[in-house]
This record gives sequence, structure tokens and C-alpha cells, in this order.
Amino acid sequence: MPFCRAWGVMLVVVASVLSGDAMADSDVSLDEFELEFLQIINVYRAENGAPCLTPSPTMNAAADYMSRTMGELGFFDHNEPPCDDEGDICTGRDPFDRIAFFGHTGWSTAAENISAGRSDAMGTFEGWKGSEGHNRNMLDPSFTSIGIGRVIVPNSPYGVYWTNNFSNYIDGTGDCEGEGAGDIPVSGQGGSAAGPSDPTLGTISGEGCHALGGAGSGLFWLVFVGGFFRIRRRSI
Repeated sequence: MPFCRAWGVMLVVVASVLSGDAMADSDVSLDEFELEFLQIINVYRAENGAPCLTPSPTMNAAADYMSRTMGELGFFDHNEPPCDDEGDICTGRDPFDRIAFFGHTGWSTAAENISAGRSDAMGTFEGWKGSEGHNRNMLDPSFTSIGIGRVIVPNSPYGVYWTNNFSNYIDGTGDCEGEGAGDIPVSGQGGSAAGPSDPTLGTISGEGCHALGGAGSGLFWLVFVGGFFRIRRRSI
């Protein structure tokens, strides 16, 4: 059963240092499925009066990393491990520290959608469209840049994972078709798991994440046809 979550935030200043190793281990290009999603969301935004989104190499890398890590570690949350026993509430790095870590630091507003269990771009889009929080992120007119990460992780809880990151900072080519240098599509069925995603997480065991304490998350569940959607949004 597919799952989806959304999270958004507005910040004034963000500062971080890019890890070259992390960028090297993540895919910054768009494969045919991710490119299809880019085309779908930009048509949808145009129909609703929002500007098109241009792929961000740094957020593509962050999204690819997040999708891969969720599958490898068996959790489903916007924060990275450590997590509770079910892998639903995690207290590690959040989406905004993550995109900054991958070099996306010029933004003042950003958001993230995640989904698991849907292989195709249209099914993932329709799942997010049917959820108020995810749909708000996809149509936010202040966003001009997107990162897309679809990763197949064999023997993981949901098999395929999607992450979208959004911001108001363009660091790619500015090409909304995803055909600029560094944003070009590559053939294949999305990224597939191949080794640890980030040395800061330690060894990838494939056994999920474990509770190392917890905190109130302000989360709530919404049930829609075809899946469960978890919404979390924050403003500062």
C-alpha cells in the first residue's frame, strides 16, 4: 500500500557546507520516470497559474539520497534515523538541513513530499494531488526549483521510494524541461540501492531503524482511497 507525506518550512537564512562525497554518491540527473514527473507537475502548475519548476542538481542529489536511505534503512519519515521501532517517527536530520548539506543553501522557503509503494510517475502525482498538504507543496507559486528522487530498493518494505524537494532558489540551468546540462534524463528504471548512502549514518544493515528516544511530532493521519498520507508542515 502506497504511503505519502508532506512537510514545508519557511526560513530567512540557511547556511551549510556541501559534502563532495555525498554528492558523488547521489544521482543528480533525471531518469525517464523522474523526467515524466517533472513534465506532469509543470503542466499541473501551469494550469493553476504557478510558474514552472526547474530541476536543481543539489536537490536532485538530496532527494535521491533520501529515497534510497528510506528503503535501505526501512523507515518512512521526513527526518532521518534514529527512529522508533516502526520507523514512522525519526529524530535525525530534517529535510531542510539535508538539502543544505547537499549544497542547496540559497533558499528562503522550501518543502518536501515523500511517497512509497507507487512505481509510476502519474500514480505518485495523483496520490500527492489527492492530499491537501502535498498538493499545496506542488502548487506553491513561490517555488521555482525542484529535486526529484525515485529509487528502487529491492527487499525493502515498499520496493520503490519517491522524494520531491521544493524551494524558491534556482541553482540549475533554469530549464523547466529538465534537458539542461546536469539535469538531462538518463535511461533506466530509476536509481537502485547500491551501498551505504551517507557515511554519517554508519553501516547500512537493511534491518530498519531503532528507537533512541523520541519527541512530540505534531503529526496526524489522513486516509484517502489508495493509501495513507501523513502531513507535517512548519513555519518559522
